[in-house]
Formats: sequence, structure tokens, C-alpha cells
Amino acid sequence: MGDEVVKDVLHDSALQSALLTRAHASSPHRMEALEALLAELEGDETVDRQVEALPTAEEMRSRAQAGAGLTRPELAVLTAGAKRSLTARLLASSVPEQPALRSALVSYFPDRLTTRFDHLLDRHRLRRELISSVMANDVVNRMGPTFVTRLSAETGDGADAVVAAYWAARGVAGGSAWWTVVDAGFGDWRTEALVAASDVVSALLETLTRYYLRRGQSNDIAALVASDRPAFVELEREIGGIGSPHRRRLRARRAQALTDSGLDPALATRWACLPDLDIGPSVAELTRVTGRPATGVAQAMLQVGESLGVDRLVDKLGHTTPGDRWSLAAWRGLLDDLDDFLRLIARRAFDDHPEKDELDAVVGFLAARTRQVATIIRLLREIEADPHCSLDALTVATRAVRRIID
Repeated sequence: MGDEVVKDVLHDSALQSALLTRAHASSPHRMEALEALLAELEGDETVDRQVEALPTAEEMRSRAQAGAGLTRPELAVLTAGAKRSLTARLLASSVPEQPALRSALVSYFPDRLTTRFDHLLDRHRLRRELISSVMANDVVNRMGPTFVTRLSAETGDGADAVVAAYWAARGVAGGSAWWTVVDAGFGDWRTEALVAASDVVSALLETLTRYYLRRGQSNDIAALVASDRPAFVELEREIGGIGSPHRRRLRARRAQALTDSGLDPALATRWACLPDLDIGPSVAELTRVTGRPATGVAQAMLQVGESLGVDRLVDKLGHTTPGDRWSLAAWRGLLDDLDDFLRLIARRAFDDHPEKDELDAVVGFLAARTRQVATIIRLLREIEADPHCSLDALTVATRAVRRIID
């Protein structure tokens, strides 16, 4: 098994290098999250700033103000600490007992060993430790060192719940296949292409992870993947032809940006569709409860987003910088609400017009609420005309969208 072990070790080393490349590129914009992670690791004695020659809290603030980030050696220490801490937290939870995670155990060993001794793996005395270690490595390698602490702080969920939700999102979206493509490009792609492609996948998986955390649906990862994956596969296959001309132009611009970063044009075109797959879990839910086709449901949700300006509100929020942790919580809450509204409004339209197809049902729903729609559009125009639009104004517009459901 020597050759396979060497291959796996080299692959893991490549993943660490890619992780550091991405973390180094993003660290100037993530200094607050990196400081929070460092403080947490210091608090549970996983890392010692002085011993590890890591910057003090004051130096972290100075670097953030100067637009500087952490060095690769500093990020290497921080990443190793994040993995150790997360492994311990998973080991102390019930997550490693989930049947869906047997694949993590199997992946730890060479193929020849698992083929011959598969019947013995579940009796391995370090089974839980190995599963916890594999999961922690995967989450940090793919999503970055601050991912779990950021989501835990923003949602109030424990690290184990965040990892379980991520693992479900990874299964539903077929994340391992997307990462395989990124891994194949490592060493051949320019750094800009590696970072851009990785960020597109991690952004999609973070959105799905947040969705499953909000819905509290990660207690049975296997059942969740089995229920949502089929609709996601259909949506992934058809997403390039779904949506309005405006949405297709957005995809074309994303594809061009990815191509400019160094990605192959054909791959960039495919990658440019990934952000639109963030409605996958909502589509899967509506498909189950209404019996309507996934493609039609997705068309309806995208139409709601465009007709009511939800997409424009999300874009405006994306250009708004929260001032403190309370503003960040309010900002994140608005994004979550707008995401939920797409599903809720589409569901209401289907209920009100069961005899119509998906797009016609949405048109009929909105036609019966012209006054509310006009109010939303007016607010949007005012918001978009204001270069210094506040979070309060976006909150008012979000509430206006909420009232259309009442």
C-alpha cells in the first residue's frame, strides 16, 4: 500500500498549500474573524500567541486598519490549531455516530485495506477519533480556518452543528466533485484562478450550510442528503437555461470574470452557474411538499426574486459594510429573511393558483397585489439612488417584501 499512502500524503500536502494560498488572499478582509478564532484557540489553550510568535490583538487591529493580513507561516499555525480544536469538539459530540459519516472513516484508509477489511472498520478502536479528524480536516481545508467559528458566532449553533450542516450541504450539492475539479487545477492554474474557483464553491456551500442550520435539519445527514440531492441534481443540470435575460447576463459576466482570472472558458461558464444553485434546498423542499417539478419551482423562485427586487436588495446588502457585531447580526438576518421569502412567496403563489403552472402562478399572485409590489419598487428606487444607503433603509424594504405574504 506504500504507493497509495505516498500519493495520499502528497495530495494532502497540496491541499494545505492551496488552503494557505486562499487564506492568505482573504486574510486582509477577515482580520476580525481571524482574531476571534485566535482568541478562542488561546482561550482553550490550543495556541499560545507568545510561544507561536503570533500577533497580539493590538497588532491584529493595526494590520486590519492598514489593509494587511496574516503571513503564510502565521496562518499555518492558526490552521493547525483550528483543526485540533475542531477535532476535539467533534469527538465530544454525537456527530461521529451518524451513519452518513462512515464514508469519512473509509476515506482515511488506503483502498486496498478497505476492500479487504471493510467488515472490520466499524470495530476500529479509534473509529470516532478518525471520523472527527477527517471531518475537521475537510471543513478547514475547503472552507477556511474561520468558517466554523464565524458561523457559530453568527448563528449561536455549536461547532458540531455547523460541521454537520456543512457535511449535509456538501452531500446535497455534490461538493466533493466540485472540489476534485479544483484539486486537478492546483499547480496548473494561476493563483487568481485557484482562489476565484475555490471561492465560488465555498460560497455556495456556506449558503447551504446556513440554510440547514436555520432549519435545524442536520440531525440525520444521510436522510437529508437523500431527500434534497435529487432535486439539486435536476436543478444543476438545467440551471444554465433557467431565469430571465437579466440573470443570464449576470452569469455571462461572472463567467467572463472567471475566465479573466485564468479559468478555462468552458469551465468558467459552468462555474458561473453555481451561485444560482443556492436556492437548491428551497427548491427541494417545495418540490416535496407541492409535487411540482424542480425546474418549474426554481423558475418561479427566480421570478419572485426579480419581480420583487429581492435580488437587488441582496446585491445592495452585499455592498453594505456592517459597523459592529450587532449590525453584522442584523445584516445577516436580512439576508436570511430575503432567502426565506423567495420560498415562502413561491409556496403561497402555488397554493393560491394550484391550476396554473409555476410561472403563471407567480404572475397571478403578484397581479393580485399590485399596490404592495409598487411600494416595494418605489423603496428600491430610493435605496438605489442613495449612494450611502443605511441598513435601516434596507430593513424597511425587507419588511415591505414580508408584508406581501400576509
